[in-house]
Amino acid sequence: MFVLAMVIACTQTALAKAPNVLYIVADDLRPDAIGRYGHADISTPTLDSLADKGFSFSNAYNFGSNVSAICQPSRAMFLTGCTLWHIDTKNLDGATTMPEVFRNAGYSTFGTGKWHNGQPSFTRSFVKGNCVFFGGCTECSETSNSANEKAKSAVYRTTVYQLNPDGSFETITPAQHGNLHASTLFANATIDFIRNHTATSTAPFFAYLALTAAHDPRTSPEPYRSMYRDQSGESTVRLPKNFQPQLGFDQGDSTIRDEMLLSTLRDPQAVREELADYYGMISHMDHEIGRVLEALNETSAKNNTIIVFHGDQGLAIGSHGLLGKQNPYEESIKAPMIVAGPGIAHGSSTALVYLHDVFPTIAAMAGIRIPGHVDGKDLTGIITGSATDVRKALFNSYKNHQKVIRQGTYKLIYFPHLNKIQLFDLANDPLELDDLSANSDKIPVAEKLAKLMRREQLRVGDPDPVPMSMIGASPDAPDKAD
Repeated sequence: MFVLAMVIACTQTALAKAPNVLYIVADDLRPDAIGRYGHADISTPTLDSLADKGFSFSNAYNFGSNVSAICQPSRAMFLTGCTLWHIDTKNLDGATTMPEVFRNAGYSTFGTGKWHNGQPSFTRSFVKGNCVFFGGCTECSETSNSANEKAKSAVYRTTVYQLNPDGSFETITPAQHGNLHASTLFANATIDFIRNHTATSTAPFFAYLALTAAHDPRTSPEPYRSMYRDQSGESTVRLPKNFQPQLGFDQGDSTIRDEMLLSTLRDPQAVREELADYYGMISHMDHEIGRVLEALNETSAKNNTIIVFHGDQGLAIGSHGLLGKQNPYEESIKAPMIVAGPGIAHGSSTALVYLHDVFPTIAAMAGIRIPGHVDGKDLTGIITGSATDVRKALFNSYKNHQKVIRQGTYKLIYFPHLNKIQLFDLANDPLELDDLSANSDKIPVAEKLAKLMRREQLRVGDPDPVPMSMIGASPDAPDKAD
């Protein structure tokens, strides 16, 4: 009995010193949509400050998707650390989730916001849950058609759920929560948890805040709805530098809902109006995250909490003539990613990383054993400076429409339905406007990347092999590029 008591006491002491985790996820957030990353038009003081204190990854990619609702498999992957064909992306069956691993290690786990991967996986992941949204995008209705009056007349109609101790869910209607904007609703739930937990428990916590911003419908409360508009209500923001009226070919899902939010021949002013609403959502989200961090700083957990922030994927919203995220370009398949907290020095890296690398990274920081099914890589070496990378190449796949391989600064895209390739040198062309695939001197680069793509497909279990004939090369042709 004495030995058992000593073991329990040591375990409790270790847990008391273990770092808390505040994990924040944004929806449809472009990798450049943070002011500190050089975006001159957008105001994000909270995320700017977090980037100034923490460690940023400028090449953080979503691995891909097998459905058009990319957020579902994206979340499945970073929540389990598994790649696309190694996890049931709809329900997370067969894998231990990240919050579940922390729960099993003695953490008090809490979840709020968007959970797009089934109720059973949420129940086994979290001890507590409040204002949980099971769906893709929240609801908002407006009683005015005037751009100037929309924000004033907006009614937010998000139905959410509370997790009961017995594992059941209790419905919280919009009327019950006061028709709050989703970002405010989820921030309030996180603040309440952090305050109550730190006041009543010495156990470490894992708090998961999954925002639906900046996914459409993009209607923010004032003053954010008007922040990027002049007095007449017109947008004051600039178009992306790689804006195009049309892409020029079908990327595989050109008639999907995301791409039909505006006319297919993109009107510059219409895109600018959409961007004003998008930036308003992001600035409002930034404000709500600021409230959460302010509340955290008022508690005993302020100096012992790892803070993770990233998006689930990006969004075109005018770039390359596209609006959605179902495309292979950098603004859509990447997302911003920041890790901050005790012992994490300010810094940044251009290493090729995936969003699902975060799971093994924060588990390692907390001293928690990483499950064997995890495909992601521990990034702590990059953060501490003892390593410069964890992989030499990075693969991405969207359905059977798009396959991507990146190595160094070169990026090869293959569109199987068109038997079409594109080749970009991101060092000299970060906006992906100069397709080099027709350049004869770049054939060795394309050959090398194509063979690398096939090897990566085999390694990760992609069932759609890329034919070498797409570049007129033999599968056995030697690598000619460095």
